[in-house]
Amino acid sequence: VEGMPNRGGGQRGPGGPTEGEYVADKGIHARTDNNEIIKKGDKAAMKDRDGNWSTPQQDGEGRGRRGRGDFLARLSPPHETFRDIEKNFTKVTKSTEGDLTAYSGELTADGAAKLSGRGNFGRAGGRDGDTPRKSDGTAKIYVNGDGDIVKVVVNTSTKFSRADGEETEIKSERTIEISNRGNADFQVPDEAKKILSE
Repeated sequence: VEGMPNRGGGQRGPGGPTEGEYVADKGIHARTDNNEIIKKGDKAAMKDRDGNWSTPQQDGEGRGRRGRGDFLARLSPPHETFRDIEKNFTKVTKSTEGDLTAYSGELTADGAAKLSGRGNFGRAGGRDGDTPRKSDGTAKIYVNGDGDIVKVVVNTSTKFSRADGEETEIKSERTIEISNRGNADFQVPDEAKKILSE
């Protein structure tokens, strides 16, 4: 991953794990198994398997379309993803692992929902007929000698009862890695530039 915190088993976009770059004046460039996405501000352009660029609203319908919308809403640069990250913990333990400092601890319910990579799914409420969702989990943050976050590992669990009474628990593990800080770059194709400027 180059300058962008979205890769790992728990962070799956519309087609698999996500990797990409973030550049301040260009936005976010993300790649999944099936799509390529460029997001700048509240605008986004998506390239499909056939190499065609479109806005997310033009690309697909139904459940898959909602999934892409949720994914794009969660797609954010590192400084936004990790802003006030300490507020997501109930308590923190500090340790040393090699040349990195690790901060680990239990997450608040909101922190578990936020860092799980599942958007609002883990938050209280649920769908009509479901009991309120309860999320918890743990996270470990790795910081280098310059004080920069280089890796975050999040394990979360969300429990709720469906309308039919079935007890459900969804567990996830998400690994976020950041590298090439300050040197990441990508090119914006002309077709994508047109969509982002509309």
